[in-house]
Amino acid sequence: MPEPYRRPNSPYWWYDMTLPDGTRKRGSTKRTVKSEARAVMDAIYRKALDRYQLGVRDEITLGEAVARYLAGCRSQANYKNLVGRCRKLTGGLHGRWGMCVAYHEALGAIHGQYRGAETATAK
Repeated sequence: MPEPYRRPNSPYWWYDMTLPDGTRKRGSTKRTVKSEARAVMDAIYRKALDRYQLGVRDEITLGEAVARYLAGCRSQANYKNLVGRCRKLTGGLHGRWGMCVAYHEALGAIHGQYRGAETATAK
């Protein structure tokens, strides 16, 4: 496992590693203490290793899942109907206080405007 390194004019430790799938990943750990930076590097590598060997995927919010679905259906003739169905689906999970956060998050993610709070997660 490579060691974190410092870049000139940066207070943070950086990493540069080759992941198990052969891709190269570089970036800042956003840590100023080397032991903390090493822990961040280990977590990044472990996550990539789990993804590569075990097929573990990142968790996404319900709003992100709905946004991905609607983005893929955008060219369909019944797109407005699908949006209405998604509104009912996500609104039903949060009571009757109107359109829920997940629905707004989904529409915002489609239009690139809103990155709201997580409401529920799916794998």
